[in-house]
Amino acid sequence: MKKNKVSSKKWIVYSIILTLLITNIITAVLLITKKDAKETVVKETVVKEAVKANKSKTEKKPVNPRKLNLSKFVSGDTHEVDYSDLNYDGNEEIIITFCTYNKYKLAENSYIRIIGWDGREYKQLCKTFRVENCLIPSSIEVKDINDDKKPEIITEWSSGKQSYLYISRYLNGAITTLGAFRGSNGVTLTESFADDTYEVEAGSRDYDDAAEGDTETVEVYKWSGNKYVLSETYRIGPVLRSRKVIPNTDTSAVVK
Repeated sequence: MKKNKVSSKKWIVYSIILTLLITNIITAVLLITKKDAKETVVKETVVKEAVKANKSKTEKKPVNPRKLNLSKFVSGDTHEVDYSDLNYDGNEEIIITFCTYNKYKLAENSYIRIIGWDGREYKQLCKTFRVENCLIPSSIEVKDINDDKKPEIITEWSSGKQSYLYISRYLNGAITTLGAFRGSNGVTLTESFADDTYEVEAGSRDYDDAAEGDTETVEVYKWSGNKYVLSETYRIGPVLRSRKVIPNTDTSAVVK
């Protein structure tokens, strides 16, 4: 009986010792884990700071694009320019229209080019867009003309005999055309009274008519939601008391 009591006391002592030993092991493991976690956080912080410092070294603050020398970006002598944030990166892009000349000093090729900030310098953002040959740029403007909340690039050109109007857009890293029009008596962009879109009016001078005199045929193009379509054709002149609407059978103002 006495021997059993001694054995029981020994097991109690052993249990206490074992419990203390396990507790110490768990505490030590937790301390090591906490230390490793702290070291990991420190390392991540150091890495983030290093990346941030390296980024600040490689990236520069963009200069004012309106103060740049554009001769670096265009090879032609005649050019028009406008500025607008086309890709919504917070920086203005430079939109340039220009033409090159042949050895006879005649306009040979005509282009639209977009220059933008890439984080370190201003450079060409996409492939240069080529418009119809032998056109001299006369104006450029960037604004939303079809109420889609996106800027369109409106460029005007001249061949000497005809006026040209191109409506383009910079989208997904490329310049695309929404419409191209021409007219021997001018092409104008007119704000519509019905909505917040603009209409294109392309006028062509007609030969003298015995009944109507010297007239002008005007084609009116309206925005359909994804492109400009012929809406109305009419003729005006000094003999006509009011404009004479004619059937929409011609789309001669559209640049093919």
